[in-house]
Amino acid sequence: MWTWPALLTPIAEGYRLALDRAQLRRGQLAAALAQPTVLAVSGSTVALDAVRFNVGSGSITANGTAGEALNLTVDINALPLSIANAIMPDLGSAGTLNGRATIGGTGSAPRVSFEARGRGINAAAISEFGIAPLSLTTNGSFANNTVTPAALSANGSGGLTMTGSGSVPLAGNGLNLTINGSAPRRSPIASLPIAAASSAALPISTLASAAPFRRPNSAAPPRSAMAAMSIPNSMPGLRPLPARPRCRANAPS
Repeated sequence: MWTWPALLTPIAEGYRLALDRAQLRRGQLAAALAQPTVLAVSGSTVALDAVRFNVGSGSITANGTAGEALNLTVDINALPLSIANAIMPDLGSAGTLNGRATIGGTGSAPRVSFEARGRGINAAAISEFGIAPLSLTTNGSFANNTVTPAALSANGSGGLTMTGSGSVPLAGNGLNLTINGSAPRRSPIASLPIAAASSAALPISTLASAAPFRRPNSAAPPRSAMAAMSIPNSMPGLRPLPARPRCRANAPS
């Protein structure tokens, strides 16, 4: 539910909207305008001047213009990931996120460059594996419906360390990721279909594939992500395991 008192003033080719207060509330989730601001609307373009919303203990700030053409910078400061629990309580999300996104292109074909840093990350889905809390750093871009992390690094409890890069299409084929590092033997990362050495932490050196990657909501029958990936025999240091829908690499005790 939105609530805001505003003053509307006509200007050339549009109007000026002065906002004193604005608040969005959904259940326990609340976002409030941090300070009075002005929006200038000209035709289909809205100009934002340091529009900042406080969300939980963090904030989101937007500068630039949005319309048919996009020219926006969005800054995220100490955004608590626990806000997702207000929508899906079973997530059990924790941690904070900082970052910046620079958005260009058009509404129908946006281009985004981004950088993000997450600290103290946890969630119900990973809490039992002993790798949380996680620290995550990434930067990259989005265009043509594909996310391209130029650099990705993660560290967690139990000796989890990961670095990676590649591209992830949001539809169709072309998944291409390279991930290197080590993971605790009982972590879900140890389920990757890769040969493992004998140590407390399993080495990771994965994932490159141009094979089709179908998501559960696609028209074709669902397939697991691991089953859809192939590891070329030519990649040094890797020994593909027999093809199975799920397979686990276990290090000797």
